[in-house]
Amino acid sequence: MTNEEDILNEISKLRETYKQLEEERGKLLEEKRRRKEEIDDLNKKISEEYKAIGEINQKISEKIENKKKLIQLLKEKSKEIMDLRKKREEIVKQIRENSLKTNKDEMEVKREIEELEWRQQTTIMSKEEEERIIKRIAELSRLLKNIEKTKKAKDEYTEIKRKINEKVMEREDIKRRVDEISKEINEIIKEKEERRKEIDKLKEEKQRKTNELNEVDNRIKDVLKEEERIRERIVELQAEMSKIKFIKRREEEMKIKEDLARRAREKIKRKEKLSFEEFQALMEMDENHQL
Repeated sequence: MTNEEDILNEISKLRETYKQLEEERGKLLEEKRRRKEEIDDLNKKISEEYKAIGEINQKISEKIENKKKLIQLLKEKSKEIMDLRKKREEIVKQIRENSLKTNKDEMEVKREIEELEWRQQTTIMSKEEEERIIKRIAELSRLLKNIEKTKKAKDEYTEIKRKINEKVMEREDIKRRVDEISKEINEIIKEKEERRKEIDKLKEEKQRKTNELNEVDNRIKDVLKEEERIRERIVELQAEMSKIKFIKRREEEMKIKEDLARRAREKIKRKEKLSFEEFQALMEMDENHQL
């Protein structure tokens, strides 16, 4: 049987180990707290990045919507330019057709009409001559109308040309704005990709911290199990110590009673009077021998 000194030494060592485990557990709990704080901080950063991406998506949607409107406006401008160019071609055709009908200018025709009208009013002429003049005045009047139409068409041509140039400049400005928005969208998308890369990096760091936290948790569990094992072992040793002390005490008591019983027998032989303790010890020893 293990002696008391061995048990006490083992208990002392176990208590020292238990103290070390308590200190280690305290450090592990502090480390666990730090790891949780780090993970919470990473979760906050990840949440902020997702919020930023949400805002970026909103910006992209707004930019795309603006771009769609500009593209629609660009189509409308292109159609306006096409319509104006078509109208310009019609006017050019009209000018060419009218130009083929006369090679005189407006002032020349007007002057000839005035001369013929003056001649008609101031000169006595035959019926045939008058009819010829009237016919010529009618031809010149039609010619003058063509000249006026041509002039009007040329003025309209100039105005349409101005409008086309104006619409082309407006269309170019819209194209420039579309290109600018496209560049802005690309830059925003790049920023979004950077945010996503940052999220991936934060998630990797979070996973690493989580793994470290799990390792700390597992170590804490191991320490708690070891502490429980030590407590149970100390209880066992204390019980064994109590048993040893009890046996030792019984042995000492038995020795004392044996001495008392032996002394009592010697007194009986000498026919001397026994004390109560000697008598009681003699009776117990006899009973034990009978058993």
